[in-house]
This record gives sequence, C-alpha cells and structure tokens, in this order.
Amino acid sequence: MYFEDIWQQTDLQGAMFPDGGLTALYGRLGEQPFAAHWSSVFNASSPYRLFGNNSLSENNDTMVPLNAAVWDNIFTSDKRWGLDTIKVDHLFEAFIGDPASSSNSTIVGGKGSNRVHLSLLTSAFDAETFLLSMAEAAERHGTSVMWCMSFPNVLMSSVMNAAMTHGRSSSDSHPNSRNFETFAGSSTFSWAVGLWPFKDTFYTNTSSKMDPTGSNIPLNGVDAKGREDEPWAHLLVAALSGGGVAPGDVVGGSDAALIRMSCRADGLLLKPSNPATYVGKH
Repeated sequence: MYFEDIWQQTDLQGAMFPDGGLTALYGRLGEQPFAAHWSSVFNASSPYRLFGNNSLSENNDTMVPLNAAVWDNIFTSDKRWGLDTIKVDHLFEAFIGDPASSSNSTIVGGKGSNRVHLSLLTSAFDAETFLLSMAEAAERHGTSVMWCMSFPNVLMSSVMNAAMTHGRSSSDSHPNSRNFETFAGSSTFSWAVGLWPFKDTFYTNTSSKMDPTGSNIPLNGVDAKGREDEPWAHLLVAALSGGGVAPGDVVGGSDAALIRMSCRADGLLLKPSNPATYVGKH
C-alpha cells in the first residue's frame, strides 16, 4: 500500500469515511485541511523502495527514505484530500529502535533489548538527509511538518527549513495522564528553536467511557483508566500552546461547548502571540 492511498488503507469497508472516502469528506467540509499521522518508518517491502534509486536506510523489517522523491510523490498526491500537516511520530524509535522489535542491530543494548535502529545513529549524514529531504519536499508543496517523540537535535533542525513548524511538547495523552504538567519546559525549548509547541490529543468528555462499543473494553489498552477527569486543564494548555487544539474523543463523544472556548464561532483558534513557557521558581 502507498501512504497516499489513505482511503484504501483505513476504510476498506467504507465505514469510517462513507460515500467517497476521505477525499469526498474533504470536499463536503469545504476543503478544510487535514493533518496526517506517520510513524516515522515504512515496512521494508514498501513500494517506496522504488523511488529515488533505492536511497534509503533500512534493517530487516523497516526503512526510511533518504531522498525527496518519495515525499514529492506523497505530498503531491495527498493534496487531493487536503493534507496540510504531517505528524512524524515515534521518531526516537526510528533513531534508536523499538525495544519490541527483534530485528534491530546490537550496537547498543538497553535493558535486555537491542536498541539501535537503521543507520541514523551510525552514519554522519543519514539522519540529516532523512529529516531535510522530507522538509524540503514539504516546503515545495506547502505542507507543514510536526516532529513528535523526538530528540532535541531533531527539533533543532527546524532552523534549517521553514516547513518544520511544530514539535510535540507533551507525552502521550490518555485519560488522567496529566501530561500537561511538564509541558511548559519542553514548550520553552521548542519555541526557542522556532517551533510552535503542540500538546497531544485529549478527551473532552468526562461523562462517558472512551470505548464506543459500550463493552467497557477500550479500543486502546492504555486508555483502560476510562474517563478523563480534567478536560478543562488539557484544553487550556492546548490553547495556550499556540500549536493547535486537538480533541481526541470518539465520534459523537466530544464536549462541543468546551471545545468552542478555544476558538471563534467560525472555528478560528484563539492563539497567543507566544506559547506558554516555563517560569522558574524564585
């Protein structure tokens, strides 16, 4: 499968985006832009191996492209369903490896797991080539890049290309995670290198379990805690971040009145001129 065939990937039965898929939804919404999530690597058998003379970094089961040809293709194709921002997630795993993977190399160990992944830590140039080839293609096609779960040196690369616009400045958000408590410190760093800090998605509804099937078995196991007790705090920090407000409720489960407190009636976000940053104790 190709990334730009997102409707075929996510909606084979037509249940998520009926009547024409994501492209048709984009049209019905008056061409409101979308952000897409990518987990930083492709399967080693991905058709993207055919782009750019096989310039890639790979191990036994994953790879990342080291040229802009892949991204030029993706960003061109995905304009038809409104791709505006690509969230590049799990970047630390692309660099140091996923502990759950059995195929990572053994250059560095960590708590019994083989950690080093691909060549992004062992080559003098591959990491920079990977990051900049994506950003340069994004800039050509008017697409923004958000780095997520990344190291400081990845965020610092934002000074090299204007398409790198955001960096996630919180940990994963799940019910009662209170991931907003450490947001300001990371936000301060992101803003210093020219990125709008983004607070992760959050649930806005305090009155229902997050499992839409009613079975009380959450679709995501880490959400087994159930209800979010502090949606107001999450919304406030997200609004003060300046990097976007991202409710993550199930369809039909959002507190619309709460969400509207972060924007105008037409949906335009109320953003600060500068994001919330750390204030030291005196």
